[in-house]
Formats: sequence, structure tokens, C-alpha cells
Amino acid sequence: MRSHGGSRRRLYACIAIVCVALMVVIPFSAPRRAAAPVLFASPAFGAAWSPVDEPVASGAVQRPYLWGAGPSSAGLSEPYRDAPGGTRLVQYFDKARMELTDPALGTVTTGLLTRELVTGRIQVGDSPASIEVRGRGSTTPIVGDATNPSPTYHQLRDRIDRPQPDATGQFVTDTLLLPPDASADSTLIVQSGGMARAADDPNALLSHFVPETGQTIPQAFWSFMTAGGMALDGGALVDRTPLYDWIPVVGLPISPAWWVTARVGGAPTAVMLQLYERRVLTYTPTNPTGFQVEMGNIGQHYYRYRYLSADAPLIPATVAPGAPASGKVPKPTATRRATTAPVSTGAGPVHIVDLVARPPDGAADINGETVTIRNDGLATVDITRWTLADPSGINLFTFPSLTLPPGGVVVVHSGQGSPTATDLYFGKKKAIWKDTGDTATLRDAAGSVISTYTYAK
Repeated sequence: MRSHGGSRRRLYACIAIVCVALMVVIPFSAPRRAAAPVLFASPAFGAAWSPVDEPVASGAVQRPYLWGAGPSSAGLSEPYRDAPGGTRLVQYFDKARMELTDPALGTVTTGLLTRELVTGRIQVGDSPASIEVRGRGSTTPIVGDATNPSPTYHQLRDRIDRPQPDATGQFVTDTLLLPPDASADSTLIVQSGGMARAADDPNALLSHFVPETGQTIPQAFWSFMTAGGMALDGGALVDRTPLYDWIPVVGLPISPAWWVTARVGGAPTAVMLQLYERRVLTYTPTNPTGFQVEMGNIGQHYYRYRYLSADAPLIPATVAPGAPASGKVPKPTATRRATTAPVSTGAGPVHIVDLVARPPDGAADINGETVTIRNDGLATVDITRWTLADPSGINLFTFPSLTLPPGGVVVVHSGQGSPTATDLYFGKKKAIWKDTGDTATLRDAAGSVISTYTYAK
């Protein structure tokens, strides 16, 4: 690290803060197959997501996501010894995990995911002794392409929780490197001054020391965490400064900041990163202005590590019921024709979970007649060219190109309309499902029965 005079430091800090305040750009988005959005597992999760990220998802504001475009998993009941009943409700987003440990209190917390990914030690209670040892940390690369050999979380196990002297006024110039003949279990080495040119970048100036953990935050990350922005409040966009409280959302830094060279979109790219208790922050100078600093996809990485890696699941979880994506309670639906309890069958994760046979506004309201399908599994399911039919087979609906993520829901209406990722239409002009009872059958593209839903009068 290299030191400069106080006047230059103050100038750089002011420039960086002004640059953050003036950011307005159009983010990149890649075309992808339509996917039904996931329901929030609790209205409290929707309320925590909405102020900062709903304006981004709607296109009203252009900035990086704080949580993600929406939940990326179903709600899960994960073991937690100090929660009522021994489990707590959680839901994963690309950038983090939301937790509701005590529903009576209604307080949403952000998961302390980083140490667990680095060390492989999963905390399942408030006490530090409440640990489940997975074996080793995640070998997922923290930044860039999925094929990058480094840096992975596991490779940083000897680099976190090491307090450092106050480095305010110096520049982040150290780099992380794989040692020669490295293996998947190798730890990274630090090359002092490996990114010397960063001493000319005001965003690499170390500007805020955190004595609790003995780490110093570079200007790029400090400006990002403390900047203001437009937030949704009572249905209107308001200017809020700071945009969010950084300690409960990001956590304290647990590592120094370093530079790495990682492939991003196949191209070698210089990225500065720093690990925090709840998040990972990255700074990529070559990104468009306004998107140079971003939250890493730690929620996505942790979910894969805990549930989809080769030895998963170490700690079991069950899928919890969802709430509407808006986080609000839906208005009452139509009265079902069934007078006895309906029966839903199917061994797989995708099920018919509801059938509304009587439109709320009578026979004219054909689109009030609906069949709801949900993915209760822990992996995304492609339902392209699956079919939904009544027993006669005359009323047959074939699904377009569509995937259902964990917790994803799609509703098939009997009438006509413009299809979306959440609402599809049979295209009929009269009701399909009978007053006297009926059965809806969901089949995959090969014709195998996936789920049935039967009701009787």
C-alpha cells in the first residue's frame, strides 16, 4: 500500500462521493427464458425488499440490486435452535438471505452467510457453540465466471478475521494469487503492491476504519453503502439518505480489500473485493458508471452450497408456504364448487395446488376460473410443453417455454388473455370445470402424469 498527502485524500474522497451521487445509467440485461416469479414466503420479506429493489425491478430507478429482482428460492423452514419450534423461516435472494426467526416480533434479518461459505461451519443457533461442520467451505468462485479457479470462498479461509492496523489514507494495491501448483484446497497468497496502478484510483483509497473487526473500507464501498437514492415509501418514490442501514444489511468487514484478476464474460478483468459478515462487495472499474460497485451473488452461492452441492443437504429444510410477490395479502378468491375436501396428488415437486371452479362474478367471468401450479422443490423445473387437461381431454392446455424456480407459481385461466410469466390462458369462451366435480391433470412433455387435483360436490 502507498500513502499520499491529506489534501489529496480529501479531494479523492469528495470526487468519489460526488460521482456516486450523480450515477444514472442503463443496466445490461441478457435475454432469457420466461420464468414465473417466486412468491415471498412472508409479507415481512416483501416489505423489506420493496423500498429499495421494487423501483429497480419496475425500471423506475437504475442501479444495482440490493437483494435481487425477487426471491430466488421458495420459503424454507431451516433448523435454528433458538427460534420458536426449533426452525425459522428463511428465503434466498441472489444477493442475500432474509430470515424471520421469531414471527411474533416480525423482524427480518440478513443472513451471516460469508463466514459459513468460507469455513464450512454452519451456525444453527445464537450461541457460537451451535455449529454444524460441513467439512470445508464453498469452492464456488466469488466473482466472475463460474469456471474461474479463484478466488473461491474456501481459498480465503486463512484470510478472514485477521484484524489489521488502521490503513486510512492508503490505497488498495495488494492482489490475491493462486500459489504455483495450486489445488482446490490451496489458500490464496497476497502479493503486496501487485496492483500498483490502483494508487491513482480514488475509489481504491482506504477511507473508513472499523475498529470492531480491524478492517479498513475503501472509498468505493464506503460511498456505495452510505449513498442516498430513491426509495419506495407509501407507494411513492422519495429521496432517502442513506438508502439503507449498512451494518444490518451488509455487516462489518471481515477481510481487507484486495484486487483479483478474474474472467468476466470470458475476459480477464481487474476486480477489487472485500468480504463482509453478510455480503461480498465488488468494484469493477471497467463496468458502466453506476454499476462499478455491486453486491456479490452470495445468496445464490450459499443456496447452491447448502442444498445443491454434492454432499447436500447436510442440514435438512422444508419448503414453507408462500405469500404473494407483493408481500400483501391477496383479495378473496372465488368460491370453489367442491363441498368436500379436494385431493391433490403427485410425487414430484411440481403440483396443482388450487382450482377455482366458480368464477366470482358468475358465468361471464371465465378468467376467474383458474388452476394454480407451484414448484415446491429446491431446484428450477422446466415445464415447457407440459399439458393441463380435464378428463375428456378436449380442454387441453400446452405450456409455452417456461421455467418454475423453487417456490414459483403459474396460474392458468380458462378464458382468453395475454399470457405472462405468471398468468396463462386456455382461450375458452365458457367454463371448463364442472359444478358436480372434476379432475385436472398435469402431465410432462412425455405424457407422464405429474399431478392431479380432484374435487367433488
